[in-house]
Amino acid sequence: MSSTTWNGTTLMQTLGSHSAELGRVCFEDSSNAYVLWLKDTSGILDLNEGYIRGEEYQSLDDAKYRAAQSPSVFIMHYIWMRGLAKRRAMDALDQHWDD
Repeated sequence: MSSTTWNGTTLMQTLGSHSAELGRVCFEDSSNAYVLWLKDTSGILDLNEGYIRGEEYQSLDDAKYRAAQSPSVFIMHYIWMRGLAKRRAMDALDQHWDD
């Protein structure tokens, strides 16, 4: 089972014993809003583990309440879980290749 949890303004994702940053919320002066920045932990966007701009929120409380359930978080978390499952399968094959 997977989960997303807050650690301050950082959104963390966990699956089993693996965890990684999913994103963070920062205030952006130019838009006068709190912005969810999603981390490309899987390299799918070729950002070298950089960030992509997600949704905007009126307040930090609003962001913490709604961001973890946003479509962009769901998609990025799903991509991370699939990548992790693939790595686990490849590791298992490597460990038992000679069998």
